Amino acid sequence: MNEYSREVVIVLLLLGVLDQTVGFRLLRRPRFLLLLAVLSLGTLAFDGYLLARPVLKYGWRFLSGVQVGWVPLEDFGYGLAFFIVAVSVWEALERAGARHG
Repeated sequence: MNEYSREVVIVLLLLGVLDQTVGFRLLRRPRFLLLLAVLSLGTLAFDGYLLARPVLKYGWRFLSGVQVGWVPLEDFGYGLAFFIVAVSVWEALERAGARHG
């Protein structure tokens, strides 16, 4: 497993464990999973465009080599991780606000 691939896998696994440990359980909500799918379609469209132009260039030796269209698999992981963190922070802030309401 290459450098970026390993990092994405580790981060996604840690986020999954944290999601269950903290009790948000975002990854069990159908609506949240639907949003992850929509985000992935956006990643495919926009990253695919930028890579096909070529506006973006990657050091392919650091990636797994697995691509969906023009987009390396790792790009999907980065987007998913960012979204999971953003929604988790939102959930934490809402819970904190409800307690201090």
